[in-house]
Amino acid sequence: MDKREPEESSSSPSVKIHISTIQERGNSGTLYQVHLSEGSSFFMAPELLLSQDSWLLPHAEIDETRLNRLIQIDQETRCRKKALDLLARRDHSRLELSRKLRQRDFPKEMVEGSCRWLQEKGFLDDLEFGHRWLEYQKRRGKDNRQSLYVKLQQKGLSRSNISILLDDFSQKDERTACKKALEKIMRRSSMTPEKAEQTLRRRGYHYNMIKSVMSEEQR
Repeated sequence: MDKREPEESSSSPSVKIHISTIQERGNSGTLYQVHLSEGSSFFMAPELLLSQDSWLLPHAEIDETRLNRLIQIDQETRCRKKALDLLARRDHSRLELSRKLRQRDFPKEMVEGSCRWLQEKGFLDDLEFGHRWLEYQKRRGKDNRQSLYVKLQQKGLSRSNISILLDDFSQKDERTACKKALEKIMRRSSMTPEKAEQTLRRRGYHYNMIKSVMSEEQR
C-alpha cells in the first residue's frame, strides 16, 4: 500500500478524496490497483470483495469507512500474495506457512483466513505436504520412524496425518536408515561397535534391527 496524507487546499478546510483509476495488474483480472485522487494506492484481489463493496468504482468518493475498507483489502491481498510466493519457493505445512506470515507482521486472523483460502483452493494440504516430505526423507535414508514422527509433529501435522504417513514407512525403509546412520557413525575415529550400538538405540532404532545391520556390516 502506498498511502500519503491528503493534501489540503488553501481555499477549503478539507479536500474530498475519490477513486481516480482502477487498473488491472494481475493476469486475467487476478489483481487490481486502486488509485486515489490524493496519490495513495491499494492492491485488491477480486475474490476478497463483498456485496457491500459495490461502491468500488472510478470517481467514487472515499470517506473514512471506505478508506479503512481499502486498507483491509490491501492487507489481505498482500498476505495472500506473500503466502503464494512462499509456496512457490518450496512446500510448506500450514504451521510453517503461518509462522512465516506472522513474522512478516500480518495479523493472526488474516493469516488464518489466508491459510483457509489456500486450503480451499488446494494450494495448502498438510497430508500432501507430508507425503512429499517423507519421500524426500526416504531417499536420504537417515531417519527412523521415531525421528520422522517428531519432525512431522514439529511441522504441525496432526497425529492422524502422521499415522497415515508413517504407515507407508516400511521395515525396509527403517533398515536402510539404520544402515546409513551406522556407516556415518563408524566414520568417527574413536567409535567402537559398542558405542555405535548405544548411539543407534538412543536414536530410537530397535535392538534386533541394530544387531542385524551391524552383523551384516561386519561380514
